[in-house]
Amino acid sequence: MKKVLLFLILMICLSLFGNIKLENTTISPQSYNIMYPTYFDPDHPENQPIIFNIVVSEYPDPIPSEFYFKFNMEWRGESLVNDGAIKVDGFLGGSFSNREMIDDSNNMFVSEGFKWEDILTSNPDFQDQILQTGRMPDGDYLLSLEAFDDYNNGAFGLSISNTETISIDILAPTSITLISPGTPLGLGSMSIHDMYPTFVWYSDMNDYTVSLYELTDEYITQEEIEYLDPIMEIPDVIGTSLPFPAAYSGLAENKIYAWQVTAGINSPYTVSPDNPGGVPETYLKSDVYIFNTFTDNVTDMDTQVLLNFLYQLNLSGIDDIIRLLESGYGFDTIVWDGREVRLEELREILEKYLAGEINVKSLSVE
Repeated sequence: MKKVLLFLILMICLSLFGNIKLENTTISPQSYNIMYPTYFDPDHPENQPIIFNIVVSEYPDPIPSEFYFKFNMEWRGESLVNDGAIKVDGFLGGSFSNREMIDDSNNMFVSEGFKWEDILTSNPDFQDQILQTGRMPDGDYLLSLEAFDDYNNGAFGLSISNTETISIDILAPTSITLISPGTPLGLGSMSIHDMYPTFVWYSDMNDYTVSLYELTDEYITQEEIEYLDPIMEIPDVIGTSLPFPAAYSGLAENKIYAWQVTAGINSPYTVSPDNPGGVPETYLKSDVYIFNTFTDNVTDMDTQVLLNFLYQLNLSGIDDIIRLLESGYGFDTIVWDGREVRLEELREILEKYLAGEINVKSLSVE
């Protein structure tokens, strides 16, 4: 009796998977900064990056000579393809990728009831963002495949496989804006007295490289600085600040320094375990900030923090306020939106400003 019961349980479990087993062998979830719709041209499948690679195996019966995939695709939880049918004819097992599936000339995989190009126009919000940027919009994408024995006029037959999902996340690169220490190149170098400064910037990338250069004078272009060998280069920085690394000796007095932050831009064509033949990643880079450590011309720390904040604001008349502070005028209190704020709060306000969450209408000195 126990053997019969065990056999029935085993048969029920096997029937849940049907005839075949699907398994995606690519890394999931995949994260990219840039993805273009043109990457997936069904007329030129050989140029497509590999987004998924599905292994199909017998489980437990032979793979049918003809069956159907139910294909679904979502973006931010909204449907781009709802129960799209793909007829599979003559597939004998092994694996296939999006190159074989998204291919108008491949008679082994034939979409029924939808076209791959329709994905771009099926959702108005999705379509609008593509028209505005030319790129696939930011957000989470979820693709799924499940095999069925039949399909007729929108109705699928009996499921003969598990459901396999592919998850993709796209986050477009945001420009890297330096905050402190220093001032933008061309505005003259600010003096600091901290020989172990914390480098602070704003962006939403995943990881960064911070480069520090020693200069002979401040009259130099960004291109010339980028040709120099950095005296310090710290890769794989997570977050948007970097305390001066303990492995390096501090800054020297009476020197001029410049610093810059870069971040890799990841795309499906970038070299990865799934794409070893890809191209090296391209880089997003900030402008260069410059500062000095001249001890006879050191700006007090409070004034430096306020100046770093003001340099980022694009407002009429702000240059006059900056000149007052740089010429030696001090300040007692800072009032923001009707309340007094501490200097430490300026960084949070600045990040919201750079992210477009708040606007600054005007500044005044009383």
